[in-house]
Amino acid sequence: MTKQIRVNVRTLVNASKIRREKRDGRDVIIVPSATLPDNVVMNGSGGSVMYPAEEIEKSFMGLEDAPAPLGHPMVNGKFVSARSPAGLARSYVGAHNENVRREGGRVFLDKVIDVEVANQSEGGRSLLSAIEKEEPIHTSTGLLATVEEVTNAAHKYVARNMYFDHDAILLNASGAATPAQGVGMFVNSEGDEIEVINSAYDDADRDLGWAIESTISAIDKAERAPLIEKIK
Repeated sequence: MTKQIRVNVRTLVNASKIRREKRDGRDVIIVPSATLPDNVVMNGSGGSVMYPAEEIEKSFMGLEDAPAPLGHPMVNGKFVSARSPAGLARSYVGAHNENVRREGGRVFLDKVIDVEVANQSEGGRSLLSAIEKEEPIHTSTGLLATVEEVTNAAHKYVARNMYFDHDAILLNASGAATPAQGVGMFVNSEGDEIEVINSAYDDADRDLGWAIESTISAIDKAERAPLIEKIK
């Protein structure tokens, strides 16, 4: 049995790697992120799905220049494409994805946030504030896939024919779509509704390392603050 689904895959951002640049005279903030590892199996509200390396390889570059919305856009309680006019109107904060690549069996990409554009919306200002305060930031990849049901395997489905719609920015873990929050529905460009599976990629060792780096950075900043004030 095969069927088409929408998948939201959540991961955590390494806040210590966020950087600032000037581009064409404009201030931008660059948020490095990562998504699907090769052959990962993730549990979701619709069942466990395996994402083969060869399927990721065929489609991952679709994330280049894709929107990086603030959250997964919804209209009337249903998910919509972040590339659609309705999706852009509800979730665009001046951010897009670039520098998409596969390294060590995983997809990496940078989110570029135009500071001036972000400051023009409440959501964008909340994002800039979270970055300034080094609050937890997650990302969540929204993709469409055809899933094949399999037998005699630890997982229920294998994902095929993946189409990456966007990689969203989430300001905290509770804001992410998780299996416990229900699956919801996605409305495609033809107006058809399809099932949504929400998954979270759990990389405990990496997340712990990032948390340690962020803590050390915060301690260092606190220790340097009195000296900076004296110099001023």
